[in-house]
Amino acid sequence: MSQDRLVKAVSTEGVSQTKKNLIERKKGEVGGIDHSHITEPHGNLLIKGQEKVIEGQNNNFIIMGRDRPGDGKDGYGGAGHTHASTIRIIAGLHGRDVKETNIKKDNDTVVEERIFLQPSPSKDAATFYMSQKTDIDSGFNISKGGRYGAPEGRSAALIKADCIRLVGRESVKIVTKTDVRNSLKGPIRGRPGIELIAGNDTSDMQPMVKGRNLVEALEQTLDVVNQLSNIVEQLAIAVQAGAVGMVPSPTPLGAIGIGAFPGKVVGAPLALTYSTMAMSFLATFKGNLEIQKLKNKYSVDKLVSRHNMTN
Repeated sequence: MSQDRLVKAVSTEGVSQTKKNLIERKKGEVGGIDHSHITEPHGNLLIKGQEKVIEGQNNNFIIMGRDRPGDGKDGYGGAGHTHASTIRIIAGLHGRDVKETNIKKDNDTVVEERIFLQPSPSKDAATFYMSQKTDIDSGFNISKGGRYGAPEGRSAALIKADCIRLVGRESVKIVTKTDVRNSLKGPIRGRPGIELIAGNDTSDMQPMVKGRNLVEALEQTLDVVNQLSNIVEQLAIAVQAGAVGMVPSPTPLGAIGIGAFPGKVVGAPLALTYSTMAMSFLATFKGNLEIQKLKNKYSVDKLVSRHNMTN
């Protein structure tokens, strides 16, 4: 398996000295086979106020309290707001940076101090965050660009991990505006859309293209190109007439609505006839082209989505 950084399958980095001594007594065995108890780093979660925590044995936690994004951001819970109920699930508090204790020396005495860790959007290995009131984008360092900006004080749910998969055996839908009011009982205006942002970069967000409408526009463009090719053909015939002196009468140009001239014309008169026809067709073509430009300009909403964006 390709990895940007190779890591040990079993690592005791970050465990307390007490656990290290236990491992030494067990001659290096850390356990864990067949889901048995394993000696590994388990962070000391910093619990605030009335938060209720369900704590596992493998650096995993369920935190029930009020909005607290972490990384120094105390959110609406820290500001004393009501209606900021929050549930957070963490698998891997601080990820590979987790550390249980610090070793300090006081003269000849070695003191082991516990380290208390706050939840961290940037370090936690995998997180599910669901809040009644939060600034979800700024709290989790998501770009504020795009059409819809960064909502503030809204209910939100977020999943963050190295890889995210949404799997539907029959279908998957991403849907907006199923209700007319939001969680604050405020009206939802317009038709909010969906933004797909690669690399957390919103500097070049553009509307998504509508497939069938794009095909229709391309077909219309090909029709215009075909008209131009017919005009070029008539000009070629005019040049040939001047050089050779005789060519068959022109083929119909159905797209422009010009029929054929019967019979044959010789020499310079023929060249003049075809060049005159070509100039007439060219004038018609230019008119059609301007009409097509106007149609494209005023029907841009048919080609691209008014609601959904991507980079």
